[in-house]
Amino acid sequence: MSEFGQLVGKYLLIYPFLFIIGVLDFLVGLVARNKYDKYKEFPDKNSVLSSLTNNNDPYSPYRSTLSDGLFRIEDNEMNLYSEFLKAVDQFADMKTMGEREIVSIDDEVQPNGKVFKKYTMNGYKWTNYEAVRQRVDNFSNGLLHLGLKSNENIVLFCETRPEWIMSALSCFRISVPIVTLYATLGTDALAYGINQTDAKFVITSGEQLPKIQKILNKIPNVTNIIVVSDKFTQKNVNEFKINNSSKIKLFSFVEVEEIGKDSDILEYTAPKIDDLALIMYTRYV
Repeated sequence: MSEFGQLVGKYLLIYPFLFIIGVLDFLVGLVARNKYDKYKEFPDKNSVLSSLTNNNDPYSPYRSTLSDGLFRIEDNEMNLYSEFLKAVDQFADMKTMGEREIVSIDDEVQPNGKVFKKYTMNGYKWTNYEAVRQRVDNFSNGLLHLGLKSNENIVLFCETRPEWIMSALSCFRISVPIVTLYATLGTDALAYGINQTDAKFVITSGEQLPKIQKILNKIPNVTNIIVVSDKFTQKNVNEFKINNSSKIKLFSFVEVEEIGKDSDILEYTAPKIDDLALIMYTRYV
């Protein structure tokens, strides 16, 4: 059979099914056409689609005006860490974080001459909720033992990765506001954010560590740096240790976990619903 004949045969075979689907779609449209009748008509471009939840408070959050009401949770004990614990209690053995190990990084030259990094990775390795909780608790205990106190700011200058969210949850647990600095910020902006928030602790990655090293003389209040590294960025960590002439102490993420795991739990302030959780520095164009 010719290629044209095969094409016609496939079309005649598939067409009846497409016809049936079209008919069903038409019937569903007839049944559900009154779905939005309670709104009388679809909102036009000048409609107000959101309003303050509390008209007497200009800082209250906005909600959709198409909603019949707003469900509010009045729980003064609620906080970001307690909500995480609820998920742990309900889904303790379920997968929650997946990470792929980088096998190799190669330069790939594009037709326009630009060089992109090509990452070759293994499959995902998953961690369940309970394992994450244990690491979060250990890491936060380790921070306390290194001298971090509740309500003191800590800088999180790191790419998106499991250690990022675990660091954040650890700080939420002990009422430590995190200061997030965008990974592509320049060194001057980086020093500015660290100094403005009076942070003594910085959590960063092996990839970003050289930026920190360039501004050591500009961040006199920093006493501890915690770094997340791998085999491709460990050389940056080694160079930092060799060239670091300041009094700043350098720890790996795992080392802080071990300190917290093997130590007694120190006192800290439990988070409250109105506590400051995050200060975000980003970049704009």
